[in-house]
Amino acid sequence: MSAHARLSPSACARWSTCTASVRFVEELTARRVVPADDATEWAAEGTIAHLVREMCLAEGFEPDDFVGAWMSADGFTFQVTQAMADYLFEGIQWVREQSDELLIEKRVDLSSWLPGQFGTMDAGWFRSGTAIGRVLGLSDLKFGMNPVSAEDNEQQKLYMLGLWDDLGRPDFDVGIINIDQPRAFGGGSDMPEEMQAVIEANDSDIPSVGMKFWTINQPDLIAFGDRIRNVYNDIATGRTKFAPSIKACTYCPARQARSATGYMGCPAFNQWMMDIMLGVVDFRRPFGEEMPDPRELDPAKRFEIVRNAKTFIKWLGSLHAASVEAAMSGEPDPGSKLVIGRKGSRVYTDDSKAIQIMVPVLGDEALKPMAPIGITDAQNKLKPARNRAGHPGAWERLNEIVTQAPGKPVLVPDTDAREAYVPDTHQFDDTF
Repeated sequence: MSAHARLSPSACARWSTCTASVRFVEELTARRVVPADDATEWAAEGTIAHLVREMCLAEGFEPDDFVGAWMSADGFTFQVTQAMADYLFEGIQWVREQSDELLIEKRVDLSSWLPGQFGTMDAGWFRSGTAIGRVLGLSDLKFGMNPVSAEDNEQQKLYMLGLWDDLGRPDFDVGIINIDQPRAFGGGSDMPEEMQAVIEANDSDIPSVGMKFWTINQPDLIAFGDRIRNVYNDIATGRTKFAPSIKACTYCPARQARSATGYMGCPAFNQWMMDIMLGVVDFRRPFGEEMPDPRELDPAKRFEIVRNAKTFIKWLGSLHAASVEAAMSGEPDPGSKLVIGRKGSRVYTDDSKAIQIMVPVLGDEALKPMAPIGITDAQNKLKPARNRAGHPGAWERLNEIVTQAPGKPVLVPDTDAREAYVPDTHQFDDTF
């Protein structure tokens, strides 16, 4: 297996902590338990967005120039839409403002830390004489909808190491990492003070929350490189261990059960999921009324379960899918069987014929009343944009009757950069 496949920067969050996963994934791939190339339509769409962004930054095009064009990637074909162009516009403009000498789709050599390894960053630059001194910066487009954080992002720190090395290891005051994720606002952090200084000095617009930033200084970047070199040595000499975690396991190809091949998922991940519930759920008996009262659980244990709930639910879903696959293949899990479930919803096979039958006897009662199009659709049709006049008057009047519920309190780890929400426990005091 190639060095790029073994220790790719995109999987650094996994192999830099769960070092045993490298050999394990290789073995599963060799046995064809997991696919060597797991191309998806979503990933292909992201590739198209990257191509548009690359041509805009390298050749001076604008995203709108590609609207209507058909482009292919990984066996999928897409038409570039106005929505995609709109999503890409802000990030492209921001990168252009950073330097007149941008490095676009730059292949960086990581051999000083990972022998034989390289990576390709979206955009990078080095600039001196800024409001915050000498800046080493990079920007990476993430077009998916699962939030990606810029904070302490291992993949981006590897790219920054390679960029710094390729530029001759210049001294810098601030390293700026930007994740441009226009379709997913979550996973960000408070804008670093250094970025605020740059914006004020350049009199730039404040980036949207889809533009995420993190800064690192030169000594910390060098220390990260030293840690990665040690990780490589451990992997190369077989001093490895499994260390399941949300960051390591979320995109690990070994995590999910695949009963069609007899593989029931990563044992370390499965055990981690079991350990989370240890002392709370007895897996030897069916779930039911015996489940403990959540209010009586140890608070630390309760939040450990809550913070890993999404991963745990996905794990249960993969177990269920594996059990169904086993039953469909004629080998159901002990104590299980397949039955025919409830029928699906009834639908008309021909709407026009249904109307012809019902209208003569039911009149208007045979038809649903007209409803307005959705707000997002209305915005795309009415709101003025760079290449469309729209209907500003109608959009302004429509906005006056649009409302949006405020965000609800959500639980996150206390390391989250957002300000804590403090409920008003006395808001009803005057009532009693």
